[in-house]
Amino acid sequence: MDIWGGKRWWLWLGLVWLGFAAWMISSKWGAIIHFGLGDTDDNLRYLQVRDWLNGQSWFDLRQHRLGPPDGANIHWSRLVDLPIAGLYLLSDLFVSPLRAWQVAYTVAPLLPLLAVMAALAVIVRRMIGRPYWPVALLVLTGGVNALYMWMPLRIDHHGWQLALLAWTLAGMTDPRPKRGGLTAGVASALSLAIGLEFVHFLLLVAALAVFDWSLGLVSAVRLRMHGIALGLGALLMWLVFASYDNRAAVCDALSPVWLLVAMGGGGVMTLLAGLDDRRPWLRLLLAASGALPVALAYGLLFPQCLGAPEGMSPELKALWFVNIREVKSVMTRDWPAILSIMTVPAFGFVGALLGWYREKDERRAARWRALVVLSIFSLAMLLWQTRAAASAQLIGVLGATMLVAAALHGLNRVPPVPRFGATVLLLALVSGLAGQWVLKHLPRKPAATGYTRTVAQADRECQSAHFLRQIEAMPIGLVMTHVDLGPRLIAMTHHRAVAGPYHRNGKAIVDVMRFFRGSTTQAERIARRWKLDYVLVCPGMPESTIYRARNPDGFYMKLMANHAPRWLEAVPLPTPTPYRLWRVKLSHAVMK
Repeated sequence: MDIWGGKRWWLWLGLVWLGFAAWMISSKWGAIIHFGLGDTDDNLRYLQVRDWLNGQSWFDLRQHRLGPPDGANIHWSRLVDLPIAGLYLLSDLFVSPLRAWQVAYTVAPLLPLLAVMAALAVIVRRMIGRPYWPVALLVLTGGVNALYMWMPLRIDHHGWQLALLAWTLAGMTDPRPKRGGLTAGVASALSLAIGLEFVHFLLLVAALAVFDWSLGLVSAVRLRMHGIALGLGALLMWLVFASYDNRAAVCDALSPVWLLVAMGGGGVMTLLAGLDDRRPWLRLLLAASGALPVALAYGLLFPQCLGAPEGMSPELKALWFVNIREVKSVMTRDWPAILSIMTVPAFGFVGALLGWYREKDERRAARWRALVVLSIFSLAMLLWQTRAAASAQLIGVLGATMLVAAALHGLNRVPPVPRFGATVLLLALVSGLAGQWVLKHLPRKPAATGYTRTVAQADRECQSAHFLRQIEAMPIGLVMTHVDLGPRLIAMTHHRAVAGPYHRNGKAIVDVMRFFRGSTTQAERIARRWKLDYVLVCPGMPESTIYRARNPDGFYMKLMANHAPRWLEAVPLPTPTPYRLWRVKLSHAVMK
């Protein structure tokens, strides 16, 4: 174990990262070659970077080929665009533009993976023991939801947010107060600039820092540096990265709303750090008194943000949002999926409790206690929405590593061969890989019909760049298609689309749902209003199953039954094809 804990451990970390990278690239090689950006956000991120490099303003993040003429209002920032653009421009010096994009979307997700691995290694070396950081990386392999966020092609922002969450935790556990507070504050500010998906964790880390300071377990220096870095960092991030749309009082991005929270909260932390009185009750009272004005200002100045930050209409929620799988509780999944998602967070909670129980030093025990609180919170988030799976697994890695390290310490006197076998078995169990393997090989009931398999196949074919070339061959136009196909369509063709799955563009999403799920008359009315040129469907795509199940007499089902109205003209496509395409023949449409 000394080889891993020595002074040159970071060299071994680099080699491990290269091994991970090689494995990930080889597993995704076919998709890399065929430009297989499968997720809607990855396709839009690619377009966002491409449009910026082609001259779109730094502060204009609207996607003008979605929802024209105004364009789709996207709540992201340019921060994540920078490494993708840098990799593309560097690669473009040596290879063709197509190959340069392939390099960019292959390597870009691996950079936050390296950042996460470094943060986990640093935390484990501090909290558990220098030789045990490879254990954390082995446990991470069982967190499949987290690992997916750093796979090649996954160029969206979630991988970087996980990396910054890891470094926020690294700052929280740093024994050096000044460096630890600065790390936590800077990482929090960068995360806010990217998006608000992890704002609850960042607020909780700040609250825990204040609580432990009130008990004398966190120094004033740490609290002051955390507050200054958070407040000034958020201001700098807003000035540099906030889009034109995010300079308004919006609730779902780093805007004046969350700038108030970050700067106000950071200011309170800075002021509290100057307090000399060491009485815990007085410190807690003053902390609450300082937080109250920030909370009141938030509620009084921005009452629209007191509910869900997305601010969706009831109709948008009913027609679209409630059908998104990742916003449903983990308990809505089948047992293999639940086991895969929950194993690392559950063991992580137990391991964090063990670390807290065993630690005799009060300050170090406070860091374990903070991890216990974060573990409980992440598990509660999973019971609310499955999209918390990646963050819950990342947090759980630390406690799970503690469990493995404690068990290995107890096996010191066991002979090498059985000790090695016990170690492998323990790692497989704690990471969840053993449970996943067992469930995979258990006999399972066959599907009642082939419909599920057809949906999975259709989802792959609908997104295929090969098949989308059939649509690219059509004269350019505005296409009414599935919400989840919109970003992929505009990324791979020259066409425009009505909507993509982005909540700020609720009216466009509602129109897509009404178009396919409503009557023929309603579909015609929407077609005229949007001045559509084409209607494109991909039968069997997951979104189409909602049309089928919820509105069996709707317009989509009429199209599937070959009962298209006269204002639609079928466009023949080369076979094989997963699509069905119609040209709109209304007075507004450009006749081709």
